[in-house]
Amino acid sequence: MTMFDSAHIGLLIGTVAFLAISTLVVAKLPRVGQNIAFFMAAIYCAAGIFFRYGMNLSFDGGFNFKTLATQMLQVCNFNFILVLLMLIPKFELARQYSVFFSAAAACTTFVSISSAWKNYEWNDLTVLNSWFNHVFAVALPLWMVAARRLKPQKKYIPWVLCLVFIYFTAAYILIKTLIDYGVLAPGTSFSFIYDAEKVGLLEMLQTLIPYPYFYLYPLFPVLAGFFWVWAKGFEKYKVEKFHY
Repeated sequence: MTMFDSAHIGLLIGTVAFLAISTLVVAKLPRVGQNIAFFMAAIYCAAGIFFRYGMNLSFDGGFNFKTLATQMLQVCNFNFILVLLMLIPKFELARQYSVFFSAAAACTTFVSISSAWKNYEWNDLTVLNSWFNHVFAVALPLWMVAARRLKPQKKYIPWVLCLVFIYFTAAYILIKTLIDYGVLAPGTSFSFIYDAEKVGLLEMLQTLIPYPYFYLYPLFPVLAGFFWVWAKGFEKYKVEKFHY
């Protein structure tokens, strides 16, 4: 499977259709049905990571804690775990972080897929597990918005940007430390914060700024602009306080 081949385009079309139809359906569900949908999406996001990296896509080899731990240094994987925080009623920042950043970051995988996937068919378990993890990381905040249980708010933009910056910085420092001590190698850092990992847009940025972590800096003003436009569009959107 390669970028924009027939399999990739087919997955894109199917994903857009699923997100559109499921969002309409969730908006019409009673509150209990919506809550069940929210929990299923959040649990799938977290469980998919444990299944893929902790179990190495197999329950035969035992639990691989090292692989799971190092994969948390990769932005999307870390955010899949954070999605669970969206289910805590008073944790509005988690929902704002997800609707602003997590969903946007997950969406990039649909378009700029890793060239490492060329070794797999579209229906390989590795591809499908990763793809569906990203799908539900986007679906959950969309469903919450459609159910009028969430809306992007401009006042949270500085906080979300600060959290993104803190995560990028902390992950870079940790990865560099692990590499310096010989625990990891640059090629197996499992994080596009340190290496573009064959993702088209990130590879271009890393060519322009050939320094791990720092090559991501141009993304921050882009994120800030996107967040503002996204929140602006929902200013008059009426929502109720999130509760079960």
